[in-house]
Amino acid sequence: ILVILGIDDRELLRGYSKRGSVFFLCLIGVFMAKFPNIIVASPSRRYPAVGACIYCGTRAGKLNDEHIIPFAIGGNALVLPAASCRKCEIDNNKIEGPMHRRQLQPLRVVLNLPTRRPSSRSGQLPVGLSKFTTFNPGETAVSLGEASILSENFPLLFCGLLLDKPGILLNLPLGTPLKWDSIIRLCYDPSRSPFVGEANAVRLGEFNPYLSAQYLARIAYAYAVAEKGLTMFQPLVLDLIKGKTKYFRHWVGGDLEIPDAAPDRLHSISHGWEIINGVRYLVVKLRLFSFLATPVYYVVVGQDLGEE
Repeated sequence: ILVILGIDDRELLRGYSKRGSVFFLCLIGVFMAKFPNIIVASPSRRYPAVGACIYCGTRAGKLNDEHIIPFAIGGNALVLPAASCRKCEIDNNKIEGPMHRRQLQPLRVVLNLPTRRPSSRSGQLPVGLSKFTTFNPGETAVSLGEASILSENFPLLFCGLLLDKPGILLNLPLGTPLKWDSIIRLCYDPSRSPFVGEANAVRLGEFNPYLSAQYLARIAYAYAVAEKGLTMFQPLVLDLIKGKTKYFRHWVGGDLEIPDAAPDRLHSISHGWEIINGVRYLVVKLRLFSFLATPVYYVVVGQDLGEE
């Protein structure tokens, strides 16, 4: 597997556009595992209606329900009613759309996760085909073009961020360069090969670190509002969600030590308070696709207003 290693936030935003950066992952080896059968089994929970947009504060016009864990990866598991205006919903779709249709699309299709457009699933997924002659360092593969393969032959692929703690919890000033890495979880059954013709390398997917951080921040913030309300903390991640900051590592981090897989869990989310230099921060702990032994993330969503 060809893996892109982390660079600091400033280099990321200098070298790549926030929504346009993609890193291609090529399968050149084998990791075998049994594909799980995924069912969103958690009972649906609907929180009390907010009655205001949690992103811009407006109470005017129609307010739509907010899926805390996006419908595309969690169905109706956690729903926050009357919590998003149409404009902010459109803005959030600029995060979730690319994540669900590109970075997470292969995983969603292979696992048959929820979709609002089932007719759009053709049973096939795109791959890029290439051929190496020697696999020696420095060799450039010859492109053999694009192809589509049956989704049942597509590997189970998760691409995500691997992070240390958020900068704010390390008492670092905003703008401090902080490392990020990528992590891949890949399950590949050789009897269901994604290779076509003479190809010996396959481009399987894309990874956008900034979008990934925005995605985590939006989930965490919506969950925090559902649990604590709009008036109990000062939001800290709205600029990140809206793409108005160059940095994400100040508020989004995680554990470098990855826990064992949780075979019976799709996702997990919780919240708590952490005090740094006398300031109490609301931190959401989040783990997506826990059964794949994925990282744990921490998102510092807000600062305590002292009204609890």
